[in-house]
Amino acid sequence: MSLIYFASGDSHANIEYQTISSTATEANLEQSERLHDRISKAQFQKLYERFKSAPDQVVGCGDLRRMLEDVDISFSDFTYTRLFLKINQNHDFMIDWNEFVSYLIFGFQDEDPSSQKESLIMPISTAPVVRKTEHRSAVCCITLLKVKSDQTPLEDITESTNYSFGGEDSPENSGMWVTASHEGQLRFWSAHMEPLRSAVSESIHLKVPTWILALQALSDVSIVCTSSTERELRFHETIASTFTLRMVIRSLPFAVYCMSYAFYNNGKTHSRLVLGDYAGNVRILSYSPYLRGPFQAKPGAALVELTWADVLRGRIPLLIPKEYINLHNELISCVYYSLHMNTLFASAEYRNTKKYRGRCPGLIMVSNEDRNNFRIPLGVSVFYVSEVKNILVTGGPDTFVRIWDVYISSEPSAILTGHNGGIVAVFVQPEENKVYSVDYHKIIKVWDLQEHTLLQTYGELVRIIHPSEMDIKYYYHSHLRELMVAGRKLIQIKCCPRVRVDLTDGNTHAAPVSVVLYNRLFRNIVTCGLDSYIIVWDPWTGRRKIIMKNCHTKMIYGETIDIEITAACFDPLEQFLLTGARDGSLKIWNYNNSVVVRNMSIQIDQEVTAVIWVVDRILAMGWDRQVTEFNDVGAGRGRRHGHLLGRDNFLETGDGSAVSPLQCDGSQQVH
Repeated sequence: MSLIYFASGDSHANIEYQTISSTATEANLEQSERLHDRISKAQFQKLYERFKSAPDQVVGCGDLRRMLEDVDISFSDFTYTRLFLKINQNHDFMIDWNEFVSYLIFGFQDEDPSSQKESLIMPISTAPVVRKTEHRSAVCCITLLKVKSDQTPLEDITESTNYSFGGEDSPENSGMWVTASHEGQLRFWSAHMEPLRSAVSESIHLKVPTWILALQALSDVSIVCTSSTERELRFHETIASTFTLRMVIRSLPFAVYCMSYAFYNNGKTHSRLVLGDYAGNVRILSYSPYLRGPFQAKPGAALVELTWADVLRGRIPLLIPKEYINLHNELISCVYYSLHMNTLFASAEYRNTKKYRGRCPGLIMVSNEDRNNFRIPLGVSVFYVSEVKNILVTGGPDTFVRIWDVYISSEPSAILTGHNGGIVAVFVQPEENKVYSVDYHKIIKVWDLQEHTLLQTYGELVRIIHPSEMDIKYYYHSHLRELMVAGRKLIQIKCCPRVRVDLTDGNTHAAPVSVVLYNRLFRNIVTCGLDSYIIVWDPWTGRRKIIMKNCHTKMIYGETIDIEITAACFDPLEQFLLTGARDGSLKIWNYNNSVVVRNMSIQIDQEVTAVIWVVDRILAMGWDRQVTEFNDVGAGRGRRHGHLLGRDNFLETGDGSAVSPLQCDGSQQVH
């Protein structure tokens, strides 16, 4: 099939090119047009000299072909015609040096693997789920009764997947949330925040009300542990929807402020409960989870009561204690135990920095008898250890997020700046190479782990949470990739959720596709969507070549809003792309370099339903009951309005050869 297009009504340059047949291969035709693969440095220099010596430093169709043949680069008539049209981005059928070099650069950029790294969807792109906590006061602690451990033995580590078949969020795979308020009330929630039951954790001897400080789920033995100001540890059994007090450890030297739990799914390694108290001490209780270890029910012993001194003396042989006295000089803010590294991590905040000259031992890593200090000004409030990446991410009152190699404590490998308040939560998605951080002002920032660049700033929590609420708790569900935020409300935020392969392949638009076009000149497919994205695809490999985001936008109350693309077409030579949006705006794109050539508009806030680009004219139809005519890129910039006869609205057009009867300015018809 052969098509002849004319540049304009009075042009003498007739350009002919053929469409590619369905049986042709991309390798035979496309490779010969990749000029950047065939030109050498010496040939490039000769072409530069020829361009500079040409009249007005521009060459026509025949002149460029002779210049290429003089440097031993030849093409068939068919291939050269396509090549010339691709280079001629100015649409004037004359090529200057800038156009020629730009075409070579686009060729190299098209083969750059980094062009495939850009994601279509922001890491946090869905609306948060919000519900009431049903607690009498604000939630002070939140934990997760997990089905699977976040830690995996080294021999069992496999490459994590970024896709889902839709069953991963089922109750049997996602676990159960547990929230607690200071007065001792506990509530159990499904993974989708449906209330299940409530319970109370209180002291069995003291008559005064309790005050809960920390909450931790021992998932492999179905136990929930609470610590309180009474210096007690209470272990509650949660099997079969029960909540029975199984063990109480009283008279700890200091009240426990934070807890962490480490276990393997195989049950062959001792599980460890890590306790950090107000005096800077860290204590570890380890036991075998086989047959639920020390929490196994025995006849005649429904409740086990003992003091911490009894635990140290070995009254319960299955419970092995270990103490790290005065690990920090301030209260322990966060603890973690890595079974893979057999290493303890403990952090603390240091407000009096004069003693340490600004180099406070904010985080201490203890492996056997070796200690490494990660010295950070003002200390560390929170941290996250990624054993897959062997990195440590810390955040503290100094507003900086630091990324460390776990084995190098002298200097961080990267410092991420941008927060305006102290860091209160951090976590890592190693499979996505992303770091999430939350500051005191409830602003979430998402960072690229490799490039150390900011990907997204999410401020929706500021609107949802009342400004007076400052003691907010955060917990990241690594399996569901959800961040749970707890205060007076429960807020569930999806963080870069896995791709549902039963719904999408993850590489397409983030909203319904409105237009699909095939370009016969560049032999690619262009799709436009209601997400205001334009994507250029290679139809032979299915690879994304170009992504253009936020193509049509408008400003509302200082916020940039994306406008849906509702219509699109190519110019007659298929060098430019014309798009129309729901707000009546029109844009002409040189879509190979994502440059807007021209902005136009029909009536304001009138959706563009169809567009036609014929020689020298652009016709746009919409819900304004008019057909608007524009001069195309190569001509003037005037426009005319026409009123459609016989129909209320113009919804679709034909193939561009004719338009329904239209009366312009009361006297002229356009066909």
